[in-house]
Amino acid sequence: AWIRAGLSALTLVALTLALMDPRWGMQVEQVQRRGLDAIFVIDVSRSMLAGDATPSRLERAKQFVIDASEALEGDRVGLVDFAGSASLRVPLTLNYAAFRQAVRNLEPKGAARGGSMLGEAIRMAANSFPAADKGARAVIVLSDGEDMGSEPAKVAAEALESSGVRVFTIGIGDSRDGARIPLVGADGQRRYLVHDGQEVWSKMNPDTLRE
Repeated sequence: AWIRAGLSALTLVALTLALMDPRWGMQVEQVQRRGLDAIFVIDVSRSMLAGDATPSRLERAKQFVIDASEALEGDRVGLVDFAGSASLRVPLTLNYAAFRQAVRNLEPKGAARGGSMLGEAIRMAANSFPAADKGARAVIVLSDGEDMGSEPAKVAAEALESSGVRVFTIGIGDSRDGARIPLVGADGQRRYLVHDGQEVWSKMNPDTLRE
């Protein structure tokens, strides 16, 4: 129960900070580990370029994670990104400066294949926690919920049952109207993704994230 309460409090703090638009300077600080391990999973598929979250879904997700990390003192953080495949960008660390820089450097083209494999990303994050470490462990997913049949709900349930890893999801985008996916051509002109002659409109899928 205390683990659940602690993680819920962390989520609320992070949400509050994201809305406050905080400002900070740079300083060197030595931290002691407190016991929470949190791996943030960020969707970097092309749909995350949609502008129904300002300035884009991806940039909003990145800022949220950076703000959330500001609330952590002595808790290890890690970073996984995913699109058509998942990549562990930052193993669990107390080096918050390096973690935040890795978040800032995320780009939509960072994955080898298109599409979104959310289940693969959750599995990679869950397997990145040390097996011998039994402290509180959380995977925090930031995504628009698009998935290419990777069974993320099943993977999340397995992670909880086998390793006690809890998965939290934060939807980025608009589930009603959605937005087009912008592209920049070789000539520098802004265009939108087209499929079968029609502009693609992407909507946040809350059902997948809720499950």
